[in-house]
Amino acid sequence: MMSNTFKSVKYTLTLFAACMLFSSLCLSLEIKVKDKALVDGETVSLGDIATFQPADDIRVDRLSAIEISVSPAPDTIRKIEKDLIMYRVAHHINGDKNITLSTPESIIVERESQVISGKTLEKIFTDYVFGNSPFDQDEIVIEKINTPSSIAFPKGRLDWEISEKQNNSNSGNISINVEFYLEGEPQRKIVLSGRVGIIKEVIKANRNINKGELISLKDITLVSEKGKNNKNSISSIEDVIGKRATRRIQADQAIQNGMVMMPPAIEKGAQVMIRAENEELVITASGKALEEGSVGDQIRVMNITSGKEIIATVKRANLVQVQF
Repeated sequence: MMSNTFKSVKYTLTLFAACMLFSSLCLSLEIKVKDKALVDGETVSLGDIATFQPADDIRVDRLSAIEISVSPAPDTIRKIEKDLIMYRVAHHINGDKNITLSTPESIIVERESQVISGKTLEKIFTDYVFGNSPFDQDEIVIEKINTPSSIAFPKGRLDWEISEKQNNSNSGNISINVEFYLEGEPQRKIVLSGRVGIIKEVIKANRNINKGELISLKDITLVSEKGKNNKNSISSIEDVIGKRATRRIQADQAIQNGMVMMPPAIEKGAQVMIRAENEELVITASGKALEEGSVGDQIRVMNITSGKEIIATVKRANLVQVQF
């Protein structure tokens, strides 16, 4: 009698344990699809867009992994219709009447993302320009930067590398390539560009200066030009005063290299002294320059006394020298 009682208790305990183990199979499972969902992976699974009740049902893990659709691009949305969801799930349920699936006519799925704003892209460009220019930051003016309004990437570690496009200079139109990497894998390459100017002190004409005129201090002024490409402009007053204009210079025009030159030490037609000398003797004579020349130049000179034309070296203003 006692033995039968023991067997009965043992059977009851075994049945209870089995029911506890498979209780979820004895109960119904309700799957409810949301109206909206936020995903962060490459695909949309049932677990991303639905809730399960009870959540601890042993069937939940399997059903959650059902792939419904590919994810939308980062920072965009995708509309998934009810028919697609029912189609993807149906053969996994296999007519199990203990599982009920309810879904709206459609669901909006949004992809989690990290967005790089236009301001951040502008900073990438300016940091590159400031870091690679030989000029100080306060001498650089960036007039305009062309960037996308924003770009989006999936969640994850984002890095980028910058390479300079060919034919860039320190000023003018500058373009750079920026390649973005997500978790070390290349994602996207974009071009950022802008116009860069240099703040520089330049010499400007105070008046109209005609070709051939000698320039004095009262003829010029030193000013700062912002945001312009002044790489050929002269910035030192000493480099202009006492020089001769090689072309007409307009009032308020920046004076550039090539617009001025040192005046010749001897002008064409000027009276000169011709000096001939050796170690023992120095002879001088009056002459006339037949062409202009700077110190060190060789020019044609006519000896006024003899009327003979000779070649002499300009030594200084109104003095030429010949060897004999």
